[in-house]
Amino acid sequence: MYKALALHNFGQATAFFVTQCKPPFSVEPERGVLKPHATMEIKVICTPNCLRGYLEDDIFFVCDDIRLKVKVSCEVVEANIFMHDSKISFGEVFMNLQKQEIVKITNKSPYTVNFYWSLYRSNAIDALEKNRLSGAMEGMTNLMRTRHTKLEFMNIIDAEGHNTVIEDQCKKAKQELDEKWRFLYKNEVFTIIPNEGVLHPNQTLEFMVVFNPKINDYYSSWAYLDIGGKPERLPLALSGVGKGPVVVFNTNTLNISNVYMNARHEYQIVVKNDSHIPATVVFRGGKTEFGGDIECVPTTRYLSHFDKCKSFVIKFSSSVQGQFVEKVQFTIEESTEIIHFLLM
Repeated sequence: MYKALALHNFGQATAFFVTQCKPPFSVEPERGVLKPHATMEIKVICTPNCLRGYLEDDIFFVCDDIRLKVKVSCEVVEANIFMHDSKISFGEVFMNLQKQEIVKITNKSPYTVNFYWSLYRSNAIDALEKNRLSGAMEGMTNLMRTRHTKLEFMNIIDAEGHNTVIEDQCKKAKQELDEKWRFLYKNEVFTIIPNEGVLHPNQTLEFMVVFNPKINDYYSSWAYLDIGGKPERLPLALSGVGKGPVVVFNTNTLNISNVYMNARHEYQIVVKNDSHIPATVVFRGGKTEFGGDIECVPTTRYLSHFDKCKSFVIKFSSSVQGQFVEKVQFTIEESTEIIHFLLM
């Protein structure tokens, strides 16, 4: 939340000013130039990170030997903002297809608030992650300090100057990390639109949550809505199942009755794609349970969601006398699921 403050220059000379304040208060712009007889609007912002009741402090505007003091205060209350759902289950969704659900948030307060979807549950976890990244930056800085030899050889910069430049860049990067970096929610299969924005007083906003599974698997994730007026981030649990192609045979059992030993017999089996996505069905050869020899022609069939049915020719022979039950297996390439029928 912010309040506007008018800064006037009644003098005949241009004024250069800087501001001084402490969190949770801040000023925009922090510094500036004010021409003679000009007026500038200053934003005084209060961003408390917890419910601490009444806040009060001083903000200073410094211009040469002039020091202006402005007393600011803020009563911290929790805004009446709530999310209509705390979890979304998408159920089964075919791989590489999308399903969308809506989650709503309502602002019953008189305040305009900013929001963004965060990857982490709290500011404390954000701080830990920033410390980790800051340590990585420091390690990179130490590595870069050792790479000045070639620059010295080319008379570009000496070791001291090189280190000064590197340290200055690292300091700026760390400052930007501390002050501006946010860990926006990002996930391989879940997307929330919009992922940041503004919520106005007495407004209900709809978020579109998209689930786009990549493989045949169960997915779950947590997203956290960081929104002004609430002391803690609002959690949203997301879950869904990626579903591979559904392929079935025209029969579960192929009864071939009596066959002659060592004679090759041929049978046709039909596969059908019962889903809305393509499927590649591949024959799995190998040793059989009862010593029979099984071949499949062709070994692979591609089933689009338009051309749903295709056939395989199964060639079978056995040198073993007696009854048998052979399992003929195929793999659905997209999901690695194994399907089979019985030859008996």
